[in-house]
Amino acid sequence: MTDDLHRALRSTLKAASREAPAPEPDLLDRLAKRHRTRRHRRLAAVTAAVVAVPMVVGGTVFVLPSGGERANGPLTAGTPSPIAMPEPVSPPKAALRALPDTLPGGREYGVKVVLDDDSLLVSTFSGFERADGLWVYDLRTRKATKVTDVVEPAGTKLFPSGFAVGDGQVAWWLLRTAAGRPTIEIWAAPLSGGKARKLAAMAAKYEKWGQSGLTGLTVEGGKVRWDAGQIVGDPDTGVYEMPLDGGPARVSPGTAGHRIFAWPWIGRPGVSHGKDGEATFHDLRNMQTGQTLGVRLPAVGNTWNCGITWCLGSPAGAPHRGRWLSHAVSRDGEVRVLPGDPARRVWSRPLSVRYLAYVGKGSGGASHLMLYDVETGKLVDLGPGGSGPGGSGSRGSGPLPKAGKAGTMTMPTTVPSAYRAGAAPRPERYFLWRSGGSVQLVDLDAIR
Repeated sequence: MTDDLHRALRSTLKAASREAPAPEPDLLDRLAKRHRTRRHRRLAAVTAAVVAVPMVVGGTVFVLPSGGERANGPLTAGTPSPIAMPEPVSPPKAALRALPDTLPGGREYGVKVVLDDDSLLVSTFSGFERADGLWVYDLRTRKATKVTDVVEPAGTKLFPSGFAVGDGQVAWWLLRTAAGRPTIEIWAAPLSGGKARKLAAMAAKYEKWGQSGLTGLTVEGGKVRWDAGQIVGDPDTGVYEMPLDGGPARVSPGTAGHRIFAWPWIGRPGVSHGKDGEATFHDLRNMQTGQTLGVRLPAVGNTWNCGITWCLGSPAGAPHRGRWLSHAVSRDGEVRVLPGDPARRVWSRPLSVRYLAYVGKGSGGASHLMLYDVETGKLVDLGPGGSGPGGSGSRGSGPLPKAGKAGTMTMPTTVPSAYRAGAAPRPERYFLWRSGGSVQLVDLDAIR
């Protein structure tokens, strides 16, 4: 394994470790071989133009055509036959944007936030995952404008991360040891440029890094909001808020036990232990409108991961049960069988509400990154590359790793968007990867 690929894997698996254990090095190959052996014995049943997939629903057999057609009612533990992946189509030109892999001057960068259609918030680095400066990168002029230096106080254990933009400010958090105690600090700076300032400091609940951070950092309405991250079972867990110009932090009323999904949506349970029947973000609530979303999930004894519209899971008896997902259930009760080899998916929840990322074979047998639209059944081929799936995917905490050999691709990295009042939340609308000496930025909304 090369050093560059090792760093890409390390960053990705760190982000994914809260949801699932890291696989053994050869686990994917073993599972893929085992799955292909079973699949070859059954492919004759799925090669027709329309493939019937029997599923037992409430004692009645429903037939699902290929391409993710619908079935209503509760899903039981029937084992569906595999569904053939549809033929891929090319994405609209507006969906894919190629960028230089360095800033003017030659420094590598990491993309932190998509500000708008033509600008990014990026960081430069003093070392692996150690941001030392923030810049606004103009995609039209290819110029970078300095925002601020990123402060790294003495005793820092978790480097600045969780960058969020709103109200003309950029905020982030870090974990350090202060007076012998683990302490979380929140910092901010004006997006127009200026010195960074410390907004808050609070005791971390636990010393283990995976249980000491915060998540969901959001800047909106003159306030900074966040949740308690990986603190599990703490009665004080909820959504916190504090004035952007300083003041005490408090738990927002009515948010006990909730985490931020994508502001203004909060939900519970916000952490999965990987047990059968669990559903991360089973219930969602809009903090601005009061709208609530629930879901009636099939009692099939497995873990589910829910978004705003779809929950993904792997019912009992399905291939790669548990981590490798094979079914989608919408919040209004639709059940769909997902196509292709579930072991080749890059993310375990839908991107931008409705897309699943796959690594599949393109022309000439090369690995391509592909997007499957759960709602339409369309498969979009984004091009060559693909170093393999990475659980939940990297969150862009470090510089984009080198692609290595020409034509190869690093693991995709999801990128948050700046908060805009009144705009519908699009969690993980953007993602990017390095391929052949350039950075590919994908806008999923442009694919619709």
